[in-house]
Amino acid sequence: MTGRAIVSIARRMGLDARIAVAVTPIGDKDTRLSATARYVLSRTMLIRHTQGGLQSISHRIDFASNEGTFPDIVACRPSGMLEADALSAFAP
Repeated sequence: MTGRAIVSIARRMGLDARIAVAVTPIGDKDTRLSATARYVLSRTMLIRHTQGGLQSISHRIDFASNEGTFPDIVACRPSGMLEADALSAFAP
């Protein structure tokens, strides 16, 4: 035996994103718009070993408009495009 094994990994990712748009009056004629996003990213891996073993691993991270990191140091960074798209709906 060489100490090596062949495994098959099936990975499923899911993203739930929610955005809140705040409208704040500034004086009599101006308004400030701001958007805040909240993300929930889930990852499920099903690992099948050639010897017949089966293992399922699930991770879930919650993060806002900053960064979220899975336990194995995989970082997720939002681009800001969701917030920009939401605010563009209010453009003149």
